Amino acid sequence: MSLIEFKNVNFIYNGEDTESLSDINLKINEGDFVVVSGKTGSGKSTLLRLMVESVPNYGTVNNEILFDESIKAEKGKLPKVMYLMQQIEHQIITDKVWHELAFCLEQAGLSQNEMRNRVAEVSNFFGIEHLYKKSTDKLSGGEKQLLVLASLIAANPKVLVLDEPVSKLDPITAEHFTENLRRLHDELGITVVVAEHRLESLIMPADKLVIMDNGKILLEGKKENVCKEMALNKEKYDIQAFPSVYKKAVSLGFKDKLPLSVKEAKDINLDKILLDSLNKKQDELLNKDKDKEKPDYILSLREVCASYDKKAPVISNLSFKLAQGKRLFILGGNGSGKSTLLKVIAGVKKPDSGKIKASVPVYMLIQDVEMCFLKNTVKEELLSVYKSLDDVMIPLDFSDNYLKRHPYDLSGGEKQLLALAKVLSCAKKDENFLLLLDEPTKGLDETQRENVEAVLSLVKAAGNSIITVTHDLEYASKYADYAAFLFDKDLVGLSKASEFFKNNKIYTTQLARLTNGEIL
Repeated sequence: MSLIEFKNVNFIYNGEDTESLSDINLKINEGDFVVVSGKTGSGKSTLLRLMVESVPNYGTVNNEILFDESIKAEKGKLPKVMYLMQQIEHQIITDKVWHELAFCLEQAGLSQNEMRNRVAEVSNFFGIEHLYKKSTDKLSGGEKQLLVLASLIAANPKVLVLDEPVSKLDPITAEHFTENLRRLHDELGITVVVAEHRLESLIMPADKLVIMDNGKILLEGKKENVCKEMALNKEKYDIQAFPSVYKKAVSLGFKDKLPLSVKEAKDINLDKILLDSLNKKQDELLNKDKDKEKPDYILSLREVCASYDKKAPVISNLSFKLAQGKRLFILGGNGSGKSTLLKVIAGVKKPDSGKIKASVPVYMLIQDVEMCFLKNTVKEELLSVYKSLDDVMIPLDFSDNYLKRHPYDLSGGEKQLLALAKVLSCAKKDENFLLLLDEPTKGLDETQRENVEAVLSLVKAAGNSIITVTHDLEYASKYADYAAFLFDKDLVGLSKASEFFKNNKIYTTQLARLTNGEIL
């Protein structure tokens, strides 16, 4: 049974000249697990929002979006289509976990007994009983994501729509979140529609894929059929969002049995094929010591401790040095203190004790990039820090349609790029500097990530150092000079990136897991 159907749908936002969606034909059937993929700005978020609101007040819909009677919203009753937003902080309304779980049920007028029962059910299902009495502002990013998901499920929806739910999560938390989605789909029969840039975490439970570009659907259908079609026409379709093992198999000419996980890759002996073709000299070169000269350190931390209430330290006795012109990537779980460490280095937060010495100016791209925006349009934002748009270092869309948009109306990836452009406008004023980046690739598609990296490579080549906090293991393994965990309030395993990712078994790339660390 079709629950939501788009029939030749076009959509244009208020005040814009070009359509964000064109000729959309799509059916969401009961019991589907649909993953929507595409580049930043391809229309994924707009498509999802129209599944929640068929007649939005922020734009114009042409032609039909049909909703089955079983999921139509009824006044005074709980909605049957629930939406998890990209900016999860904007979706948390109350100050306590227990109240957040009950809030939607209160608005619908459920009895105290029924509310308590539903809250107990979802708390047990998601394993969040230990968070029940905590303040919502004390939760980690992964805990907030799980809390909002649990509060939506308490409303007993038939359809769950999620916009990039794992983009801000560390790899382990992302896998746990995806497993919860799989359970909701398989055990509760909930129809799931999820948009995401990178598909490694979400492609396995999906049964249907929708590939978008420039506001249109390029491909849609059963996962196996879409994967095969893209492999057969790899010149036509962009497969960068797909898991590394899939991309590697396609590059080697595989047409059938295309792997989407390490297990499936082993089943077709992809690991043996890769290891047999491995150039041992390349491995020797990768591990060759490039730092024979004594490094010039531009940052040092010695026994630094920091907390928010001076009772529970977030970082403790942390010491390390960073040389000029080097890139350090810091990994770790949600809530481990990575963002706090960057704030301490930047001087935004004072440490409780210890010494920090930086011999160059420090600039930082914060995680909540919306806090960087002060103007009403993208053009005004850029011209507030650049003399001319020709001076902007980051490759942006300089069309009139883009430049006149409000920064808050951009997609998640577009916001990241705009904020980074503003930060780099400040940094370029100094001959040398230290750049701190808090999850800079969040919300970026592969093309945008490479465009940003081209700029960051120039920044590094000019002798500047960069510290990046990220959950993107593929990105870190490709561009880091050094890598480390932030674990138990300290940096652990700080070493050259090639050694770090080769030695890790879980916090490493998909190809490294497949080849026992021989190929990153």
